Amino acid sequence: MNIFLSADFHLNHANILKYCGRTLFMNEQELTIYNKLKNRPQEEQKQFKISKESLLKMNEKLISNCNERVKEEDLLFFVGDLGFKSGTDRGEGEPEKLQKYIDQIKCKHIYWIEGNHDRAGKNSFKTPVQKIIIKYGGKRICIVHDPAFADINYEINLTAHVHTKWEIMRVRKGMSFTDCINVGVDVWNFYPVTWSEIWQRYSLYLKGLK
Repeated sequence: MNIFLSADFHLNHANILKYCGRTLFMNEQELTIYNKLKNRPQEEQKQFKISKESLLKMNEKLISNCNERVKEEDLLFFVGDLGFKSGTDRGEGEPEKLQKYIDQIKCKHIYWIEGNHDRAGKNSFKTPVQKIIIKYGGKRICIVHDPAFADINYEINLTAHVHTKWEIMRVRKGMSFTDCINVGVDVWNFYPVTWSEIWQRYSLYLKGLK
């Protein structure tokens, strides 16, 4: 059994393709428009709408990428925001139940950790688990969606929520600190990630601090 982590799929959220530069899923016309507008005022960017074709391509690819790596008997920690919580306007969410996509995930051992968009509703779902503490690789680790709620009592927090803003960030509180490592798909080439891969990236980060 292998252990994987992932987060921030934002299924059915068309605008996430613009916000996070998920150009891999855009068609050629959208990519051209995106490149012209990405440094323009926000009001201009709002007029640009992602097609449903590209949205569905993102949904399908994120699920297929997950199934490509994470097998049925593996363990997956999903660290929040499988979908998008609200709205049915073109761009800010589709009125499609996420259970359709959950049923397509082959892994049978998933710990769902609550994200800020994981709310009961037409196109989302509710998970009561807000954080998990594990011991792995000789370290006690906190897994929580939002780094704002990282637990300073643990050397490492595996988090999500920030998308492309950073990969690793040191959070200080008083004389203590913890290192938050982003496991969201936007910084892992849209695939779930193993602890070994996380540790390799974290080791490089630590070397850079010396």
